[in-house]
Amino acid sequence: KRFVKSYRLMLDFYGMILIDQRTGEVARNTKNYEVQYENLEESSHNWLRVTRILKSLGEMGLEHYKKPLLEHIIREMWRDHLRACLRSLKDYWIPVVKSAEERRSLLAGLKSPPKTETLAENGQGENGNVEGKADRDTKNQGQTQSVNGKGDENPKTVLVEFLRGLLKNPGDESYRALKLDEQDEDTQSAL
Repeated sequence: KRFVKSYRLMLDFYGMILIDQRTGEVARNTKNYEVQYENLEESSHNWLRVTRILKSLGEMGLEHYKKPLLEHIIREMWRDHLRACLRSLKDYWIPVVKSAEERRSLLAGLKSPPKTETLAENGQGENGNVEGKADRDTKNQGQTQSVNGKGDENPKTVLVEFLRGLLKNPGDESYRALKLDEQDEDTQSAL
């Protein structure tokens, strides 16, 4: 119980909230996510803490909490948040997940945007998720569209645009890491 309480506290610090203690489902904390996400993106020292949290979840018998947290981070990346975390997500956080099937599923989430759900008016999704601005915009338009707001597009094109947006300077470390990863089968299939 104390570990879950501590986990909730850390999620709040990162602008997130545990919405289902049984499954580990995580969503935005609508009260503070904008400021906290900005802090998380700008302060990379917090990323090592996320790695430690993920490892601790496994050690404390909460392995099933890892995937929902990472799925949430991936969804937020597609919603134009937390993109600076991509390298840590790919190189450190996803590999901490023990199940090879879950790791493949998470990597697939990096290749194509999640399906947008129809959301209720009260700020909660039909499945209980906390609603964000992108979700409200989609609902208010009365249609389902990709999170990036461009409608149905080829997922490979969306990923390439997503990665280009991350690579502000072709000489930076992220670009070199991506070039090295081009030999990786998953990266090749996405590009």
